[in-house]
Amino acid sequence: MGDMDATGAVVRIEATPAVVLDRMLESLSEEGIAGTVVARDACLEIRVLDVEAPSLAHRVSAALDRLVLSEQRSLVPEQIGPASFVLRPAAG
Repeated sequence: MGDMDATGAVVRIEATPAVVLDRMLESLSEEGIAGTVVARDACLEIRVLDVEAPSLAHRVSAALDRLVLSEQRSLVPEQIGPASFVLRPAAG
């Protein structure tokens, strides 16, 4: 899961293979979330420095909501930890 400490956080986002990671990074950037990508395999992990947990979680959630709308996908973003998120297929 995503880790947080005094120097920052590693944001972890699990998503279906249908989501293009470059588009996800662009959406995060639009919310002011920038950092170093530390993994791109099964999930996207980004080291973000000097952030406040509530603000970071809110901005990541907003970025994922924007991504889902722009991609017109049936996905539901969900926060599963302080800095961990998942994009799940919508039930239906």
